[in-house]
Amino acid sequence: MEPINPMLIHGQEWVINISRILEEALEEKGEVAVSIFNVPKTLMSTKPEAYTPQLVALGPYHRRRPELFEMERYKLTSAKRVQKNFGQSKLRDLVRCFEEKDTYIRGYYHRFLEFDEETLAWTLAIDAAFLLEYLQTYSAKTMEGSSLMRISSKMAHLIDYTRRKTAHHTILRDIIMLENQIPLFLIRDVNGLHKQHQDDPDEDLANMLLGFCKDLSHFKFVDVKNFREHCFRKAHMLDLLYSFIVLKTMAQLDNINNNNEQD
Repeated sequence: MEPINPMLIHGQEWVINISRILEEALEEKGEVAVSIFNVPKTLMSTKPEAYTPQLVALGPYHRRRPELFEMERYKLTSAKRVQKNFGQSKLRDLVRCFEEKDTYIRGYYHRFLEFDEETLAWTLAIDAAFLLEYLQTYSAKTMEGSSLMRISSKMAHLIDYTRRKTAHHTILRDIIMLENQIPLFLIRDVNGLHKQHQDDPDEDLANMLLGFCKDLSHFKFVDVKNFREHCFRKAHMLDLLYSFIVLKTMAQLDNINNNNEQD
């Protein structure tokens, strides 16, 4: 029996993957714009710690960094807790849904992702569940003193409803890094299952995202009009935060200019 040539296997897998991608592309109605880029090497080499996650990897770019493995068990804890509210569905059902959107999801990323469909889908499903639990700290109900989901003792030092603990802010810092983004619609899908018995799960998620943006903005604003419709058109959480700050800053400048003209 002749030995199997690993290069031949690799070549066959490449052909199969390329054929599948091209066939799926023919069925797609539209293309998604790339929005999750690599940080330029010139910036990364100057101060790498400013552009790479220090505690938690979200999405595929930093998933294999050994120093971030410790957080994987905490992310699994979040995923199990979120899954409890899925009713008859399980996280595995969500993974299958993500697998069906594999080509579309990969379109968000600038870098070629060396993960098979199932691995990428599980990675994103677990990370989206973790982000959802983290965003619960920005719920209007939570801010009024009624938490939507009690945090387990394993997670209490990481996800903090008072948002005062160091680890909570370290995670927040990692969440807004460019290379740590995941498509926002994935979090929306997880939230839809998590709150499937509510009349309007999108409303809760929009309120949490608004609280998230306000917490990170140095500007104090009134609520953005039509924020819900605005937020779900954004590619990811960093994109949402950027647009929130820029739009609000421009609105403030317009108000200042208008007041000056009236004077």
